[in-house]
Amino acid sequence: MITLGIIGVVAAITLPSLVSKYKDKELTTRAKKAYSSINQAVQLYQSKNGTPGDATGLWDVSKTSAEVAQEFSKYFNGVRYCKNKHQKACAHFYDYKIKYNSIWVDENDTMLESNLNSYPKIILNDGTIIVVAQRSTCYEKVMQQKQDEYGHIIKDEDGNILYFETIIDYCSYVYFDTNGPQLPNQFGRDAFLLDGTTSGIVIHPWAKTGGTSLKSILSGGEMSYTDYKAGEKFDF
Repeated sequence: MITLGIIGVVAAITLPSLVSKYKDKELTTRAKKAYSSINQAVQLYQSKNGTPGDATGLWDVSKTSAEVAQEFSKYFNGVRYCKNKHQKACAHFYDYKIKYNSIWVDENDTMLESNLNSYPKIILNDGTIIVVAQRSTCYEKVMQQKQDEYGHIIKDEDGNILYFETIIDYCSYVYFDTNGPQLPNQFGRDAFLLDGTTSGIVIHPWAKTGGTSLKSILSGGEMSYTDYKAGEKFDF
């Protein structure tokens, strides 16, 4: 009986870990496939339009997110285009949110998640969802508030908010979720952010939207993330 008890305890400890590793491996495979599909679609656009190395027309900043997403959907096989959740058979793809790659809080230390439900969505035949969010320009210098790794605004000794200048050189945000509404719905695991640039697509560098994790995945490494419960307060 003692031996059986020990075996049961060991199984209770190791089984969840094994299941998690298996799920991460599955999601890693799906991330590679989805990234490849998006990259191939951009290249197909360039080929058909005679603009190799130039995707300015694809991410046309004079167009709306809906117009760009609908045009982009033409370069995938077997897709569904949902302009919004009110279209037939589209509501299911809008009824969820996505957690950040690691803890990100608001001013009350409530752990946040991202809501992409106001944008048009492209649904691939394997269940991957692609969201295109257009910007108004492909290049601008902006001043941004300094924040720590959790999202707290950083101030100087006099209480003044600190800023830094950064350059935004992309035309569109291109999100993708490799298994749609299914869990875990977290950046760096089944969701990632790319930038649509004048030359194609690149991985968005911010770790919170899965940039670090996706780079690791595509280079043969493992995904990286910190799980948390959105909506709850984080105890610092």
